[in-house]
Amino acid sequence: MAFFLSNVVTVPCIYVVGKEINNHRWNLLEDEFIDMVNFLVAYLAEDS
Repeated sequence: MAFFLSNVVTVPCIYVVGKEINNHRWNLLEDEFIDMVNFLVAYLAEDS
């Protein structure tokens, strides 16, 4: 669980930094972020 929580913190940080550095890749990053959110939602739904 601790590993999962650390990912919840780390992933948005990486996303924000990546967005700032790669603004021209915004659409790609946004798609990857949405995929990650969908994955986390499915993961939590299975876990409960």
